[in-house]
Amino acid sequence: MTAWGRQIIATGLKQSALALLLSASALASADLDYIGSVDLRPARSELSAGWTIQIFDPALTEIEFALASSFGTASVSGRDVADLQTRLQDDGEEPLRIYKITLAPAQEDGRPRRVKFAYGGPFRSLSLNAVQADHVELTGDSRWFPVAPDFDHRLSAQVGLRAPGEWTLVSAGDSEPVDTGFRLRQDRPAFDLALALLAAPETFETDGFTVYDARTEPRSGWAELEEALNGCRAFLNDLAGPAGPVPEAKVLLTNRSEGAYSRGSFLSLMDIENETPEALHKLVCHELSHHWSAASPGGPEDWINEGLAEFIALMAVRDHFGEIVFTDYLDEYAQSLEDEEIPLIWATNATGRTPSIIGYRAAPLALAELEDRIGPSDFRLFLQAAFAQKPEHTTELMALLETVSGPEIRAWFEQRLQT
Repeated sequence: MTAWGRQIIATGLKQSALALLLSASALASADLDYIGSVDLRPARSELSAGWTIQIFDPALTEIEFALASSFGTASVSGRDVADLQTRLQDDGEEPLRIYKITLAPAQEDGRPRRVKFAYGGPFRSLSLNAVQADHVELTGDSRWFPVAPDFDHRLSAQVGLRAPGEWTLVSAGDSEPVDTGFRLRQDRPAFDLALALLAAPETFETDGFTVYDARTEPRSGWAELEEALNGCRAFLNDLAGPAGPVPEAKVLLTNRSEGAYSRGSFLSLMDIENETPEALHKLVCHELSHHWSAASPGGPEDWINEGLAEFIALMAVRDHFGEIVFTDYLDEYAQSLEDEEIPLIWATNATGRTPSIIGYRAAPLALAELEDRIGPSDFRLFLQAAFAQKPEHTTELMALLETVSGPEIRAWFEQRLQT
């Protein structure tokens, strides 16, 4: 423990401040609420949707939404729409249509302003998203619904889903079958509305997890996945302390060869058949630790989400498989950065999404240096404060670090992030 950490405990003053941080909930309320109806035609890879989006911030004068361009140009309406401009924007896999809306002034009665979207057409399957005859998987990455271009608004939602045939719905929200399909409610504000419709998946349950296996050849790797889920839950619950525990979660196994994501209590994984036990353990712990993520996944401080999740996953690997495996991963990450032109982990004027090489390689290495410098005890306190407070911005994360380890450590780590 550092001298500053000993001073916290000795005086009791800083210890009390940290206890207050750990007991506080930093979960933000929703900025937007979506009320929608979605019709899916999986056999034809099509969908159509209508949304009423409620905007709660009375100070907003403009707002932008992104939608996949494959739907053409959506109909945008509502008495709170004072002006509308659209443009196409290249986004790699699929061009986006951006809708820039000038809002009418907020009413004195405080009612939320409302914007309506209606659209439909072909859905172009991307790396993590698909609308297919036997598998539907949708996240905001494909912009299947109108979402802020940089995912910088938290949303809640209530949605009616319709699709011909028999399906199992998996999502982070609460759902129930109705005569026309499903009703989905997402009360916990999040950056995304993600869901999957599965045709006859095989399932198993283990200690708070329900696994839905939608692979063509199911059941392979179930025992290894169960061990990883239970081991990661135990590790994270112990690590999180007052901020825990990991919630019950739904886990989806897919046919894709790579790519995984977490939406709180909904995890989607690739085909795990050929994963080593160490790699599977790291993958599961990484995704589960996103339960405490709060930074915008589309913004320049996404390093907080991915960097912390990846290093926490490495800590779990160290705990389960030993120091040598942990060190081997760090060496591998360091080697992957050799001869690479690496942008700064964090810069005050940065814009756009954090590159993956930062979140998955450079940031974990920096966090390993931080743990080594302040010691495991203080680093654990730092993580518990981050879990409790869910900092969205680097300055907030640095304030937590200063509370635990002092201003000199904060100054050093800020410089480390910006060099």
